[in-house]
This record gives sequence, C-alpha cells and structure tokens, in this order.
Amino acid sequence: MIAAVADTHTALWHLFNDARLSSAAGNFIEGAAARRRKIAISSISLAEVVYLAAFRLRHMTNWRRRWPTPSTSSQKPSLPPRL
Repeated sequence: MIAAVADTHTALWHLFNDARLSSAAGNFIEGAAARRRKIAISSISLAEVVYLAAFRLRHMTNWRRRWPTPSTSSQKPSLPPRL
C-alpha cells in the first residue's frame, strides 16, 4: 500500500540526506520504510529530475568553452559536442 506521494524536493532531499528535509518529513519517510510501506514519486517529478540534470550538465560543459582572448577575438569559441 502506498503511504504517500513525495514531491520532487522531498524525494531528492531524503535520497541525498539533505538538511533541508524537515524532521517531520524525514520521520514520516523513515516510519513508512520501517512499516514496509511505499512512498510514490510522480512521473512529473521524475521528468523534472531528468530535465534539471540535463540542464545542469549542459551548463557544466558550457563553462569549459574556450572563450576568445583579445589576441583571438575574431575567432568564435568552440562549443562542446551536443549530447
């Protein structure tokens, strides 16, 4: 039986043991786990995690671009390959 449906932040904060998870939410999740009850995660939460991970990956690779220096300002920066 499903005990609850967790939102995106609650699931991630619990998964990564983040201090932002409230004690009430943490206690609820731990209690449900102790009673072997399931906590569901909605499909939109999974989609949000995939989107945010892709967004972060794209921005992490963009900072590695070779920005033009004054001596090479006529050249465009090289972009990383598309994923």
